[in-house]
Amino acid sequence: AVETARSGVARAAADPSTIPAAVASMTAFGGALWRQLMTDAPGNSVFSAYSLLMAFDMVRQGAKGTTAAEMDKALTTDGARLAVGLNALAQELARRPGERKNANGDTGQIVWHEANSLWGQKGLTWEAPFLDTLASQFGTGMRLVDYADPEKARTLINAWVAEASKTLIPELLGKDFLSKESRLTLVNAIYLKADWELKFP
Repeated sequence: AVETARSGVARAAADPSTIPAAVASMTAFGGALWRQLMTDAPGNSVFSAYSLLMAFDMVRQGAKGTTAAEMDKALTTDGARLAVGLNALAQELARRPGERKNANGDTGQIVWHEANSLWGQKGLTWEAPFLDTLASQFGTGMRLVDYADPEKARTLINAWVAEASKTLIPELLGKDFLSKESRLTLVNAIYLKADWELKFP
């Protein structure tokens, strides 16, 4: 089992009224990132603004001062308020998988697996307010590994992702992704499989 640093605070109930603001932030963040990607490496790109925003906002909860202000600018909103909206959005998305009917009455399956986690260096102190927010708004804690053995840390992280994604993502981190100087790894993976609402001919 992986060692964790986790608060005993329960996950906060979802407030649906906070979802529109979170979606607006996600749209602005995703648009800005897409424009930057097209500038740096023109071509076809696919990414999940939701996935990236979730991972970055988890880390934002531990930031303060200039770092927090710069992250809020990149996230296009106050990170603390965003966390409340992302909590509601994540809980809403978790209710969506299963059998669904489309507008034509056809039945199809939606499969959705989301895996969010932070992997910190074992032995470092993680502040209680940070752990409380991870628990209440993201339903998680800090998983701890020893980056002195980066390959072992990579194996543990990949094993967790494989389990969380029901083996749909067997290896998220490639060889040599981590180093002995690593201290924190953001892990966010999403698997979505769904029929089109309106299928192509």
